[in-house]
Amino acid sequence: MVGASWGNRFVFPAPDPSYGPQSYRRHLCWIPWNPVLSPDKARDTSLQDGIPCLWFPAPKAATVILFFHANAEDLGMSFAILKHMRDQFKVNVLAAEYPGYGLLHHVEPSEDGVCEVALTTFRFLVDILGVRYSQIVLFGRSLGSGPAVFLASQFPVGGLILVSAFSSIRAAVQSIAGRLFAMAFQERFPNHKTISNVSCSTLFIHGESDGLIPVEHSVKLFKRCRARKLLVTPPEMEHNSNLFGDASFLAIPAIHFFGFPGYYTSTPPRLPASMFETPDRRVRLASQVQEGTVRPFLCDCLAKRDQHTLDAGFARQADGVDNITICLYKDTSDEVELVGEEAKERLRRKTEGKLLEKQAMGKSHVQADGDVGAGEAEEPLQQELASVHLEMPEFPEHTEDPPPL
Repeated sequence: MVGASWGNRFVFPAPDPSYGPQSYRRHLCWIPWNPVLSPDKARDTSLQDGIPCLWFPAPKAATVILFFHANAEDLGMSFAILKHMRDQFKVNVLAAEYPGYGLLHHVEPSEDGVCEVALTTFRFLVDILGVRYSQIVLFGRSLGSGPAVFLASQFPVGGLILVSAFSSIRAAVQSIAGRLFAMAFQERFPNHKTISNVSCSTLFIHGESDGLIPVEHSVKLFKRCRARKLLVTPPEMEHNSNLFGDASFLAIPAIHFFGFPGYYTSTPPRLPASMFETPDRRVRLASQVQEGTVRPFLCDCLAKRDQHTLDAGFARQADGVDNITICLYKDTSDEVELVGEEAKERLRRKTEGKLLEKQAMGKSHVQADGDVGAGEAEEPLQQELASVHLEMPEFPEHTEDPPPL
């Protein structure tokens, strides 16, 4: 039997990182390790930045595709297909990086590590962003079929898409290197066993011209799947073909089978802007908050939207009309201060006007120094501030091309 470490290097042939922490600033985010699922990683200072992910939001879309990439690529190499997926299907797309790949290149890759990342990002969608199981479609390509089938067998998700999937790692090695070599490998990702526990609609796509993983792997999985299913085998599609190079490969089957984009919602999933911060800037901002030089804040990240609007996510302080602080984060400290002052002044004028109007009606009393009098106790100033909505300045557009490493 081949050693686990050597076997992992063969199964997970990660390329050199194609992106850095400054790449894809509108899309690259970090999801924290779950202390329950990954207590060791949550305590490891070298992993405190979290799991690198790419997030592509679609306005008003309720559906989220959770994407798991192939074994010879990382998130940077998957950027184009993820963007096309969001644009074509009009749904949100989230992709997670594996241990040993990309910005996690210093972590030992393993089957358990990949499943750990998959489960952590999945629970983040459900527990933190409030996405329903039925709104999540799992997408696994090649190696990514392992974590995708693993999650689909555990949770009642909305759908499963498998592209160039393998029946198991040992079977894939046998197809590539022969039976004797495969017998030396420990089994990993036994999709042919777990696929029978999948209950969601499942789309299998496998090119007949795939010279790496034969189409018979997907045929075997298709036969063992007990759910609503569809198998598509494009004759010209190879293992590494551009999935959006031909509409018959992915776009048409997925739209017809799943009915993308699905239904819309007025409350689409949103990631806090702090998750899009580079690790070093997050550390610096945290130290500034601890020192009291800046106030803590949260805001929604509405990538692909023209403006940010004030909502409950922004920090508010209501010590009185003359002591109102709004912090809206942008890209530099100067912009934080500038936008904060603009928002503060506008909010102050609107709030003063509302309070003076109530004072004239005899419903409240505001003292000359800005303190709220006893008559206002029944309706605190906090409620007044909560009803005020401001339009914020537009964010500058960021390039989607990664800077050199």
